Amino acid sequence: GIQKDSSLLELDSYELAALLVQDAIAGRLDNGMAAMKLRSQTARRCFALYTSQLWTYFIYICLCAQMLLGFEEPSASFVDNPSPDWKPWTIATEASFLAVLLLDMALKMRFMGLHMYVSKTWHKKYMALLFLHVIDMLLLAAGTGRPFRCLRGVGLLLRSRTLRRICGAIIGVWDVLLVWSLWLFGLLLVFAA
Repeated sequence: GIQKDSSLLELDSYELAALLVQDAIAGRLDNGMAAMKLRSQTARRCFALYTSQLWTYFIYICLCAQMLLGFEEPSASFVDNPSPDWKPWTIATEASFLAVLLLDMALKMRFMGLHMYVSKTWHKKYMALLFLHVIDMLLLAAGTGRPFRCLRGVGLLLRSRTLRRICGAIIGVWDVLLVWSLWLFGLLLVFAA
């Protein structure tokens, strides 16, 4: 009996080690598959759905389609002065995309935990963006202008880990280039005088 329990423990250790390696490769140490072993079944299911390729592609398609929807939507003043080319399906489609994005955020919030989710800067920005989208839909229902439609493309940046990393690297390089450029410009001013 002891040897069997020991082999099960060893198997669990190997499985946990393999999961930790997979989490490290995916950049998910805090909230990866290994951490999910200790969470509730609901959290594990939310994690499995959220991290599935099918769900990720579905979200990316929704975000891209939401951006492209801007070409078909009526203008901001369509409620007061409806045009004959107004397409009501665009409003329903946008509301559906927004509901999917809110579900996406809720899934991640469920498996990470509210405190940990809110503690990350990118997640705060994603929450703020979705809040602005909700305000935009409420403004549409009120018949006023929609100032936040222009922010739709930001959702793809905030949702995609790869795009966030690329953007962070570019911003990091720009900071260094800006500092060195200012130093060189200052030296040119000093020696040119």
